[in-house]
Amino acid sequence: MNEKTVFVVGAGASADFGLPLGRKLKTDIANELRAAQRAQHDQEHNRLRAALNQLPLQPLDLAIERIIAAMPSAESIDNFVHQHRNDKDIECVAKMAIVHCILQAERDSTLCEPDPIPGQPTASPINLYREGNEDSWLNTLFMAVTKGAAVHELAEVLINLTLIVFNYDRCVEHFLHTVFMSHYNLTPAEAAGLVDLITIIHPYGMIGPLPWMVAADETYLAFGANTPLKSAAERAQGIRTFTENIKKDTRQREMIAQAMADAQRIAFLGFAYHRLNLDALKPAKKSTVPVEGDRMIFGTAFDLSAFRRGEIHDELYGRFSVDRSHIHLMSEKDTSSALIKDYFLR
Repeated sequence: MNEKTVFVVGAGASADFGLPLGRKLKTDIANELRAAQRAQHDQEHNRLRAALNQLPLQPLDLAIERIIAAMPSAESIDNFVHQHRNDKDIECVAKMAIVHCILQAERDSTLCEPDPIPGQPTASPINLYREGNEDSWLNTLFMAVTKGAAVHELAEVLINLTLIVFNYDRCVEHFLHTVFMSHYNLTPAEAAGLVDLITIIHPYGMIGPLPWMVAADETYLAFGANTPLKSAAERAQGIRTFTENIKKDTRQREMIAQAMADAQRIAFLGFAYHRLNLDALKPAKKSTVPVEGDRMIFGTAFDLSAFRRGEIHDELYGRFSVDRSHIHLMSEKDTSSALIKDYFLR
């Protein structure tokens, strides 16, 4: 993988590890908020209620009730917050619930051991034999990136790789860091150095930094941490809505635009091709490196109709400088792992 390559990662990719897609996530949020409502006077036994009580909202339960009532008719929690982008109460409660539910989803995922030690400061080894982890897209990507490479040869490959992750979870970072350690017998710091060579961008933020991402005296949130949320309001501010992504973080927008302009290969994994997300991927007008006329775009289209795949093909052609014949969408049955095997693991 010696060419500039961008992987655009959507929620369908995290589903490989058991994390919820949009419909399941909004249901989880509604259920957790109901439990938090019932625990109004018992925050000691309800982490979400304790976190929500940090918010300076009056009345707090009105915002909770509005979100619960709207979830069945919302396309997703993100879309609902976007529709109520001028309502700070809705935004604050929704973000807190998202952080709580994503952390729980990490804990329940196949990347986390069933009974993690509460407050454990370092990641547990990932069991690649567990429930499809070996066949996951991240493991397939790891094999493609490291194919035939000794550890001292990895840098020249990793610096060409950009991952634009439209998810709040830390599956990508946790997996790569942990598997670099086990595969090459590295220390946490050495593995962190390799992961840092990869450009990883979360356009909508993530729920918190992992232990190896911060200095020893800084606050972190371990993967799937089974501990009360401290500084929960701060964690919630680490994630962004559609509108906030458009308005904030000019530097990140520039990084995404340049990566998309420079990429010779772009792959969409578990991505739903929503207009607002595609807008965030607008390439810069000029590339900083020569991009040959054979730029390729690949994409999963799991469970999508032929009509929708045709629409997506036209959309990608209209947005990115690429020949129509160089856009390759997988079938409605093919996974992210299958895409990487077909086009990158050779």
